[in-house]
Amino acid sequence: MGRINHLAVLITVVLQQAIGFVWYHYGFGPAWMAGVGITADRMQPTATVFVVAIVAAFLFSYTVAWLLRMTRSDSWFDGFKIGLVLAFAVAGGAIATHYGFLTIRPIVAAIDIGRELVGGAVTGFVLGIWRKR
Repeated sequence: MGRINHLAVLITVVLQQAIGFVWYHYGFGPAWMAGVGITADRMQPTATVFVVAIVAAFLFSYTVAWLLRMTRSDSWFDGFKIGLVLAFAVAGGAIATHYGFLTIRPIVAAIDIGRELVGGAVTGFVLGIWRKR
């Protein structure tokens, strides 16, 4: 059974942050802001938000790496599937549930879940292909 590749985990954390930046800055930011009823000038994220996002990305990446190790998966496709399913089941389910109770517009949930799915799939792909032996 292989070990966890910590460098690959670090790379996936960076990729997840880059995906989020591109997803919201160049892709779905205006629709997301309209869905939550705010404007760009009201967006004032603090450093804490980014720290939480980075810690969450590490937790997700290490969980995917651990699952790959425990299931003895050793291909990009196995990683892709594990990352995608984990993102959908955990992040997607939590987002849908919480946003439903907060009565946030469905488009916001769809945008956020989509970002989690892409990040999860990329994370799984990288960790599946770049295994430490």
